[in-house]
Amino acid sequence: MVRSKSSNSKKPKRGVDFKKIKHKIGRKLLPPKNSTNTQIKSKAIVLPEQSISVERRGMVVDKRGLTLQELLKKTSHRNPKMRRDALNGIKEIILKDPSKLKPQVVSMMEKLNQLIHDNDGAVRDTFFNLLRIVIFPSLKGGIPGDMIPLLMDRSLHAMTHLSVDIRLMAFKFLQLVIHNHPISFFHHAERVLGNYVHILKDKQICLQDKSKLKSALGGLVHCLNLLASETIELNRKAPDWMTRMFVKFENQQGFFSVVKKLEDLIPVLVNCFRESSSFHVTTDSCDQSFEYMLSTLQCINRASRILGYVIKKYQHDDSQIYCFKCYNPDLLRSNILLHLPKLQTTFPFGQNHKSSEKEEARFFVLNVRVAEMFLHLKEMIDDASFIPDHFVEFIEFSLLRKVGASRSDEPLRKAFMERHIASLLPFMPGLISQITGSYQTRLLEAFTSAFKDCKVNCKQILGYFSVLEEMILPDKVDKLRLETNCPYLMDYQIAWVKEFPRILFQLDDLHPSISEVALKVLNRYVQFARPNTPLMLEVETLQLTLKEFYDVRTIAGTVHHGPFVKLPYDCQILALCIVKNYLKLDKEFVDALTRCCVYGDLNPQLLLNIIGDLQGSYNTGIVQIADLLSFSLALIARFHVYPVKKATFRKRMGIAGNNY
Repeated sequence: MVRSKSSNSKKPKRGVDFKKIKHKIGRKLLPPKNSTNTQIKSKAIVLPEQSISVERRGMVVDKRGLTLQELLKKTSHRNPKMRRDALNGIKEIILKDPSKLKPQVVSMMEKLNQLIHDNDGAVRDTFFNLLRIVIFPSLKGGIPGDMIPLLMDRSLHAMTHLSVDIRLMAFKFLQLVIHNHPISFFHHAERVLGNYVHILKDKQICLQDKSKLKSALGGLVHCLNLLASETIELNRKAPDWMTRMFVKFENQQGFFSVVKKLEDLIPVLVNCFRESSSFHVTTDSCDQSFEYMLSTLQCINRASRILGYVIKKYQHDDSQIYCFKCYNPDLLRSNILLHLPKLQTTFPFGQNHKSSEKEEARFFVLNVRVAEMFLHLKEMIDDASFIPDHFVEFIEFSLLRKVGASRSDEPLRKAFMERHIASLLPFMPGLISQITGSYQTRLLEAFTSAFKDCKVNCKQILGYFSVLEEMILPDKVDKLRLETNCPYLMDYQIAWVKEFPRILFQLDDLHPSISEVALKVLNRYVQFARPNTPLMLEVETLQLTLKEFYDVRTIAGTVHHGPFVKLPYDCQILALCIVKNYLKLDKEFVDALTRCCVYGDLNPQLLLNIIGDLQGSYNTGIVQIADLLSFSLALIARFHVYPVKKATFRKRMGIAGNNY
């Protein structure tokens, strides 16, 4: 049965308090009836010449339309990207109009030099490249005087920054400034060297950041080169070097304070090199370590050269240093002898390792640089004991190309070694004059073998020629040493002289500059060989092979000229000087000169020189009368000479002037 619905189930209707008005979305409400309308309607006011583009008409802007002043303000922005973009915009503006750089460069540097110690490495690199590529090249006509102090002061300040990256980058900025304005270094030399000493003492940097520190060492090499040029090379030309140094360093005491900094620098560099050499420099990943060690050696070499010069200059000259109470040349010499020999304990490097070809090349370069440094310092200190026996052995084996194993490409190996051995050749005369015993003979034998084996068309042979010339014309001290300590020197001089005909024939006329040096050295030996000595006898015998150098022969209808005919005039004059310096001319040699004059088509003035030289040689008894007559008759027949007027003879011979 269905239950019926109760009548009470329906809810009773309640009363409505207020009526809700529904508004459509986006419809504005009507203002109240009592509201006041405050709207002001007016037309736009347009003023002429007010746009930004018109305001900057005639001004140089970057691609974003920013002027130089606006970009300079953005270099202080907190966002590194904005700072980099601002520097790139400045670069763009300068490249567009470099003429406007110079009037504003000082004010620019007052703003930009703060970026030297910017916290962002990319910003520092961008500023460095802006200086290196754009600003300094654009100021080649003259750098404003106030610009350099701004950069130098900021760079020196950044060298003491807490951040290692900023400190290392500051040395690159310093090198850039000194490279473009070298005189700036001399005003801050003591402070600069002190900063190098401080950073090189940091072992963490030396062991972990070799690539960045190697770049900093490049700046140190440049600074030391400047000091070396002022103290050593300049002194050879200017006797009043102390006056020059006074101008550079503002006072003499300043120079010796720099010497003191160099004295502190050497032990630090030596320790850095020894710590680096304890690690392997043999793998491809250690290229930076090898370059770092090479730069360190270069710095040690430069610094020791300067100190060696100071020792040699003031060792026995107290008159120049009476006012420098803290300076003692003997103490300085003792300090050098205390620290530098530490490098000798493990020399030569790499001898106990089984190395590849690349590894051998690296060790060989390092060993050559160390040997060069000690040889140069030995000359400064004038002490033969400074070079131990194993140094002499290394030089001997290097000259004989016995250092390291044979390479697969032997010509390349030979060329590589020849190129580096050339730096040791200038020290050979002094070393040979000081060492005694079997090492002296071994070194002379090795040098002779290397000279014979050297290619005649490479520039390294010029180093051998320089040694040969010095061995025949040493200074008074070395000459006395050579005569006393080297009784077999003349035997080797004879062996050297015998090589000159071969060298001149191989050079032919292809390398006249090398031929000129060879003729000059040979002329020295002919000129200064003592009479009645084995060397003079060999020089006289040399005519038998040297005559082919001058001769002109006809073989099967073809004329073959000797190198003499084809060489430049200056070389021909040198070759004639050799003829004049002979004590006696053989008939065959005179015949060769005759054929040269008859068939050689020589310069008329050169022909007259030969005639005059042979006439002078006859007057001194060097040429026999029969040989001179044969020579004269051959020339008369060749040029159809007969008694004519002087002017006619000149015209026929092609001779101008009044010198005949």
